[in-house]
Amino acid sequence: MEETVDQQGKKVRTMKVSRYAGIRIDELDDTEAKHFGYLSMVRTYNAAGDLIEEAEYDEEGFELQRTVNFYNERGHLVKQEHWSDGVLAETNTFVVDEKGTTLSEERAFEEGNPFQTKCVYNEHGQMIEKIVDDGDGELERREVWNYHSEWTDKMIHHQVFDEENKLYLEELQEWEERPSGIKVKQLISKDHSIGTTRRIEFFDPRTREDGIASVTYNEKDKVTDIIRIKFDEHDREIEERSESVHEKDNFLIKNEYDEEGRLVYQETIQKDLVQRAHHRRFNTEGKVSVHAVESVVGMYVDVIDYTYFE
Repeated sequence: MEETVDQQGKKVRTMKVSRYAGIRIDELDDTEAKHFGYLSMVRTYNAAGDLIEEAEYDEEGFELQRTVNFYNERGHLVKQEHWSDGVLAETNTFVVDEKGTTLSEERAFEEGNPFQTKCVYNEHGQMIEKIVDDGDGELERREVWNYHSEWTDKMIHHQVFDEENKLYLEELQEWEERPSGIKVKQLISKDHSIGTTRRIEFFDPRTREDGIASVTYNEKDKVTDIIRIKFDEHDREIEERSESVHEKDNFLIKNEYDEEGRLVYQETIQKDLVQRAHHRRFNTEGKVSVHAVESVVGMYVDVIDYTYFE
């Protein structure tokens, strides 16, 4: 669930985002910049912290899309409406048990046939099969999961089958116990439709002098990508670097934190240029109040206002 409680324990009732396009965060207090602002999104929550409604708007105030959630008397999601340009485009209806676990789902569209999804779980409550049928009862997609015998919440095998019940995607995971908990040791992804395999080995970068967090191999077992991570003295991630055989895929992510350990600045660098930068400010309740984005394609500043339940 999205975090809807502030540092004082107050629960968020509404969140409104005003977007100021074409300006940087240091221009936000400029009086002229205020003319560029418009209400871009509104979220409404209930007292339990569940999202009731989310609506997005364009610069002219026209509603682009809206999602409305409905809950039963136990607070479990049972229906979801998706509106586009003021028209109901999709309705999702969920059948749930007393714990809120989804047993089945129906997706009905304004245009086109509906889809039916049935879910099967094991004795630990983990999903082991999901079957999606079209409106005529014909198979569209089937997924199967298997889990570790000891760490029962850790998936070790995931298979995806097409409308002919033919396997086309597959994932296999190995796990290991580290001081920080049970972590993924290796992931193998296979796309049987095009005959490719990718293998990723994962490491704890805190225990390695080279800071390697993962190494990716292709179907020929050749290294294609290495991820290195650096941490500061407070064990916060300050740098993530990709070293790929494809130079265009190389990137460097840098993070900066405030005195309370909150991420206030992040930039992504490719080809020695900052491709995207995020700035964040927080209000007295500890929630993000300003989020500014600067990228090679444009910039904007979002100002976020909250109301709370008493």
